[in-house]
Amino acid sequence: GLKFYNKIDKENVHIVSNDGTNIYGTFIENDKSKYVIILCHGYRSTKERDLIASIKNYYEWGYSILAIDQRGCGLSKSKHITFGYKESQDINKWVDYVYKKYNKEVILGGISLGASSVLMVNNEHVKLIIEDSAYVNAYKEIKYAVNHYSKLPLSIFLPIINLYAKIFAKTDLKSINVLNNLNEINVPILFIHGSKDEFVPVKNVKELYKKYKGPKDLLIIENAEHGMGYLVDKTKYIRKVKSFIDKYINK
Repeated sequence: GLKFYNKIDKENVHIVSNDGTNIYGTFIENDKSKYVIILCHGYRSTKERDLIASIKNYYEWGYSILAIDQRGCGLSKSKHITFGYKESQDINKWVDYVYKKYNKEVILGGISLGASSVLMVNNEHVKLIIEDSAYVNAYKEIKYAVNHYSKLPLSIFLPIINLYAKIFAKTDLKSINVLNNLNEINVPILFIHGSKDEFVPVKNVKELYKKYKGPKDLLIIENAEHGMGYLVDKTKYIRKVKSFIDKYINK
C-alpha cells in the first residue's frame, strides 16, 4: 500500500473550515469514476497510518480518492480535536469542495473518530457511507476510556474535560451523539466493527445499526481489536466493502 501511495500522482489540496482553520488533504484522481471517496482517519492518527490500504483498493476499483488530515493532525494545524463535532463540519465542506471542483458525487469512509465524524455529515452529494469502529456518543466514549484505561476519578475528571472542551474548543462533548444524525440521513451505510474492540466496544455498532432505518449492512470481524478488522481478515473485509459499494453505486 505504501509503495503505491508514494508512487501515485497526488495533488495537495486544502479548505478553510468554518472556524478559520486550514484543513489539508491529498487528492488522487482516477478518470474512470464519477465518484470521489473521501477517507477520514482516526483520533490523533494520520492518513498514512490508517488509510494506505484503503486508498490502494479504492483506486484499483476505479474511484478517485481524497484522504484528509483531520483537524489537529498532519498538516491541519488546529490546537483542538473535537471528537466529531467540528470534524463533521470540515468533512461537509470537503464534500462541497469535491462537488464544486471536480463535479463528482461522494462516498464517505472513516475509521474510529473518522467513522463517527462521517456519520454526522448531512450533504446531498454524499451517496454512500462506510464506517469502521465508530462510537455512538463522545462523552460516553471518553467516560468509558478513562474508566477502562486509568484510575482517575470520573466524577472530577469528566466535568473538567467537558469544561475545557466548551471553553477552548467551543464544543459540548455531551451533545456529540451520532444517533441523532442517523435520523437525518438516508444513504446506504456499511457498519464495520471488531468483536474484540476494547477501546470502542462492539455494542456501539450494534446500537448504530439497530437505530439506522436506511439501506444498511453490518460486518463484525471476529477477534479484531479497535480498527484492526482489515488486518485480521483482509479477504472478508475487502469482499464485503466491494460488494456493498457495487450494490448501490454505479461507477
